[in-house]
Amino acid sequence: MEKSLKDKHSELIHRLYKPLIFYLPRKMWADLDDKWMDKEFDTVFSTVILMRENGDNYILNNGASNFYLLGKASSLDKNIYELLDLKVKLTSEAFRFLSERYSLSVAFYKQISNWMVEHVKDDISNCSEETINSFEIQKEAFVKHWDYIQKHFSVPDHIKNYFDSI
Repeated sequence: MEKSLKDKHSELIHRLYKPLIFYLPRKMWADLDDKWMDKEFDTVFSTVILMRENGDNYILNNGASNFYLLGKASSLDKNIYELLDLKVKLTSEAFRFLSERYSLSVAFYKQISNWMVEHVKDDISNCSEETINSFEIQKEAFVKHWDYIQKHFSVPDHIKNYFDSI
């Protein structure tokens, strides 16, 4: 049975964030409300989390991460294959809708991964070189994926520039 457009979109999005290395910067939340500065939130903020391809996630604690992020580009390539197949199978309206939504998600992850690379050393003082390299690997994978998406699929300008002012 053929999957619905919604299910296909969900599969594409899941491969965007699996695997993923990330953290929640306390300073951004604290600017909204001082309650986030309480010690009870210490394990939530400025803690590096690794989400594996199978969806398992855990606090990294400067553990091994490069191994998981080296497959990021391959995971994103699966999405390219799927998009190319869908471009042939779907109506032009359905594919345009799907590719615009997907492009917006890619732009988001590219922006966030770039931001984390720029700030991880400031936000997490004891971050290991391997962890920092994992953030770099992830950023580069999203940048290359975004470049490919823009070159081979029509991405509207409002999506290309959506996160520029944030």
